[in-house]
Amino acid sequence: MQRLFGAYLERREKKVENVEKVKELKPGFVRSSAVFGKNMVLLFHVDKNVILDNHNHPHTQFGYCFTGEFDFNVNGKGKRVTEGESYLIDANIPHSAVAVTEYYSMDIKVITTSGSPMEISYDVMETVTDTETIHIQKCMIGEKVIYKITVKQKRVKIPFLGRGDEKFCLMADKTMDIEFSGEIPVTVEPMKIYCIDGKEIHNMQVKQKDRVFFIVEV
Repeated sequence: MQRLFGAYLERREKKVENVEKVKELKPGFVRSSAVFGKNMVLLFHVDKNVILDNHNHPHTQFGYCFTGEFDFNVNGKGKRVTEGESYLIDANIPHSAVAVTEYYSMDIKVITTSGSPMEISYDVMETVTDTETIHIQKCMIGEKVIYKITVKQKRVKIPFLGRGDEKFCLMADKTMDIEFSGEIPVTVEPMKIYCIDGKEIHNMQVKQKDRVFFIVEV
């Protein structure tokens, strides 16, 4: 019996695979990262007053602030980014940040075939679905779709996203439990990056209410 239960747990865990690597880049600045070909998913936990040095990269960057605030400087233009704000930065644009408070944020970096003259855009999520139980928004970077899902009630089933043959990664604002077709729940935690098969997304149910998480095709 113990062997059978162990095999069941192993199959369950394969549906949700933990893939991040964690590194403290400097005191008070912790990064979780996962690389998918030329693209990257990054999560940051940053203490108050810690500085992200000015830098640039060949990726178009989507960013989102889960909690806290930071002063963002993009090519000499400053803005305070607060909880719930999103943005897009074009490739090769210099940017830096200073933590106004402790904050938790996410970057998704994608190599695209063509740039744009935007440099920086804020509030870049477009609403796809908004009901009493769930709010879904999306943002496109090239051919990549980034979904932001806000669960308003307990035990909400996630509607079908994508074609079913993709792989997605999932990042959450708070600890939450997800389950697939009534199986034992899997606990998802902040600062962690999870991979899920696309065919499993439409079987996924979130047990807690008031949760925000992102699903990104990788």
